[in-house]
Amino acid sequence: MWDLNILSYWAEYYFPVYRQDAFLMPRGSSSIFYGLPAAIGAKLARPDRPCLSICGDGGVLPTMSELATIQKYHIPVVILVYNNNSFGVLEHYMKERYSIAGAMALNNPDFVQIARAFGIEAKRARTLRTLRTILLRDVSWDKPYLIEFDYPVILPPWKS
Repeated sequence: MWDLNILSYWAEYYFPVYRQDAFLMPRGSSSIFYGLPAAIGAKLARPDRPCLSICGDGGVLPTMSELATIQKYHIPVVILVYNNNSFGVLEHYMKERYSIAGAMALNNPDFVQIARAFGIEAKRARTLRTLRTILLRDVSWDKPYLIEFDYPVILPPWKS
């Protein structure tokens, strides 16, 4: 389950998906607030499948209250928040098209602390290696978990 963010564009190209109905993102509507609420719905619809929601920091901010729902009803979704302290896709276009830098910057809260305040286990990764370790060793797919991936702005895959 992905909202629109640079990390989800990379996932679209390189994340291994083996079923047609296993990669859901808001193509067409281009909603950046889709990932977390849609993950809840997807997990409730298919409780037998693991659910990973890749959200951008700007896209998850307005939906953080959903963590209360996830905790209250023990909905086992894994939330990966890509924190680049900006609306990264828009930041890229503002720089490229208009030579304006910083217009899409965000002053983010500590997503790990917010998740923990809701009673959800959470960790932060600052490198791809740490992210991989958390996903493979620490995440239990049968309970809620939040990973904050604190990483600088990266280019979309078609620009790299």
